[in-house]
Amino acid sequence: MAEEKFEDKTLRKKEEIKIKEGEAEKKEEKAKEEEKKAPAGKKEEKKEEKKTEIVLERKYTANLSRAYAKPKTKKANTAITLLKEFCVRHMKGKSASIEPKLNDVIRAAGRPLKKVSVLLQKDKEGVVYAKLAQ
Repeated sequence: MAEEKFEDKTLRKKEEIKIKEGEAEKKEEKAKEEEKKAPAGKKEEKKEEKKTEIVLERKYTANLSRAYAKPKTKKANTAITLLKEFCVRHMKGKSASIEPKLNDVIRAAGRPLKKVSVLLQKDKEGVVYAKLAQ
C-alpha cells in the first residue's frame, strides 16, 4: 500500500507539472501574440509625433549673467528662465523647450554659465527648441 501511495503521489505531481507547463506555454504564446500586435501601431504613432517641420534655425550666444544677481540657490533656475525668454523673444515663438544636455551644461558645478552658445530651431507651431551649439 505504501508503494502504491508513493506511485500515485509521484504520478499526480508529474501530471500537475505537465499541466503547469502547458499553462505557462499558453501564456507565453498569448504574450507573444499581443506584443506582435500592439507595438507595431504604437511605434508608427510615435514616429509621426516626433517628426516636426523646422521652419527657422539660428545660432545665438545667450547672455545669462543677470542670473548672478539672484541668491545662490536660485541662480540656475533663473538662468533657465532667462534662456527660455531669450529663445521666445529672438525667434518670435510661443514657447521654448530646452534640450537636457544644454540644461546640464547650464547647471554644471552649481553655478550657471554667464554666456552659452545655443542653436535655436522653430517649428510650424511656434515652439522653439534650444540645443547646445558646437
